[in-house]
Amino acid sequence: MTGRRGGTFVFTADPVFPPVSGADLRNWRTVLGAARLGPVTAVSLWGPPPGAAPTPPDDITLATLSDATAAAVFRRPAGGTAVDLTFPEGWRERLDALLAGGAPQRIVIEHLGLAPLLALPVLQGARRILDMHNVESDLLAASEPLWRRLLTRDAKTRAVRAVERAMIAAVDEVWLCSAIDAARLARLHPGVPPLRVVPNAVPSTWRDGALAGEPDARLRQDGPRLLFVGHLRYRPNIAAALFLARRLLPLLRRRLPGATLVLAGRAPHHRVRALAGPGVTLVEGPDDLGSLYAAADVAAVPLRVGGGTRIKVLEAMAAGLPVVATALAVEGLDLEPGRHVLIAERPESFVAAIERLWRDADFAARQRAEARAHVLGRFGAAVVDAAIAAGLAGPAGRPDKG
Repeated sequence: MTGRRGGTFVFTADPVFPPVSGADLRNWRTVLGAARLGPVTAVSLWGPPPGAAPTPPDDITLATLSDATAAAVFRRPAGGTAVDLTFPEGWRERLDALLAGGAPQRIVIEHLGLAPLLALPVLQGARRILDMHNVESDLLAASEPLWRRLLTRDAKTRAVRAVERAMIAAVDEVWLCSAIDAARLARLHPGVPPLRVVPNAVPSTWRDGALAGEPDARLRQDGPRLLFVGHLRYRPNIAAALFLARRLLPLLRRRLPGATLVLAGRAPHHRVRALAGPGVTLVEGPDDLGSLYAAADVAAVPLRVGGGTRIKVLEAMAAGLPVVATALAVEGLDLEPGRHVLIAERPESFVAAIERLWRDADFAARQRAEARAHVLGRFGAAVVDAAIAAGLAGPAGRPDKG
């Protein structure tokens, strides 16, 4: 397959279409935004077998650099850092074939493990953008146990920070999900290239979708249905699931005996699988998130570690579902506590917030409506596509490098 002549190439680790995870949703939005400027070729290190994925829109070409599995690509190479990927055999030949129609005008790279692409001469003349879904070195430092960081003298974090430094020095612009992450990156790497906040977008499913069930219909039950959606092998999401099932739910059921919990997402870790039982339902690889949101009463998001902005929060609010979350979980979304979201940190405060939403239907309805209006207005496709187009429209080459 040959890529489109000129235009934009978006390089990703995972295939962008159909989007499944939060990272996929952000990457697919980048592709759709870039398509407003001309042809786009989305290139992943691995992908589904030919014919297994739906056909994308006409202006978009999907390509993969290998027939490898995700597990093979994400297997850390010998001596590699925590973000390094394994480039499968034959990837360069496939890329050369894609570029036979002409070098791209613009490239977007979304994973630090794709750093080898920036060294290729054929991509030197393009406008080069690094889309950082998270500040990875900061996220890694926050998630590593303190004893391990002290024992290893923070070697893992320092190695990832070196990869970040090299990549940001090789690109024309860096995109981040929030102003908070932009400030973090500038603090960690003084002299970074121009930074642009390209927020996560509300998934297209909910731009014109129906709201979740109305509160009055739900009050006939004897307790709320809580929902947590996320990649269930990702460490922060595993911790959130354990908190919800083991600490929050038992406490909540003392107040509201009919309360239940649904954990939904891809590739559940064995510790998450073990949580399924009375009152806790596990939905692996859901095909239809809409039905899960429609059946839920509250989205509970007790994240303690992470960066960027959480698409799971945007998705829940756009679906009209009240959200109770830690302050970190809604960081960078410019939400007003008590108006758009209820903030809780400890199990007792989560219980109080959930019970308030459950018993006060008028308050819950106001929060649902205010939150939905906020995220559709601030994080709708038009807003995000405008930021993407502005970032792609700049020149190749950094002014500070002469």
